[in-house]
Amino acid sequence: VYLGAVVNPIISGNTITDLSVNATSGIFLISCSNSFSIVNNKIRLRVGQGISIENSDSPLGSEGLIANNFVSIGEGLATGVYGIFLTGSDRVRVYHNNVNANSSVSGSRALSNTSSTGLDVRNNIFACPLGAMPVQMTSSTSVTSNNNDFYTTGGLIGSWQNVSKATLADWQLASGQDG
Repeated sequence: VYLGAVVNPIISGNTITDLSVNATSGIFLISCSNSFSIVNNKIRLRVGQGISIENSDSPLGSEGLIANNFVSIGEGLATGVYGIFLTGSDRVRVYHNNVNANSSVSGSRALSNTSSTGLDVRNNIFACPLGAMPVQMTSSTSVTSNNNDFYTTGGLIGSWQNVSKATLADWQLASGQDG
């Protein structure tokens, strides 16, 4: 599903599967305005990004919503993948998602935020069972993160403002979040 420059898009109840090595994104929004809703979708890809939101700001009080999605990406391939990828998209709520980034490549993430502010990330499961780092918050301005589960078999659970964190205690100390 690819949407560009759409006002108030709603993507709900889809099953998206592409086990080829040609997929780029299951759901991709770029330059969408006002609010958006991506809910109750099942996405399974071998490569790429499960949900990608780029340059799609939402107004205060009408935040974008990514909720109750199941994303499985990677299928054990040695390629970089992102479960949920946010960049340049302010004021997004990320609630109750189950994201499995099943890749051994160190750059893979279950959740990656590179330049979005005003995020509210709650009650998600971000898993990287082959050792990648589950969460990357490069831009952490106005980010709320609470009651999330981070799982990895690797040595790092997250990166906060470009500094890698090995334990939940390290993450909590640096971010003041997920207490």
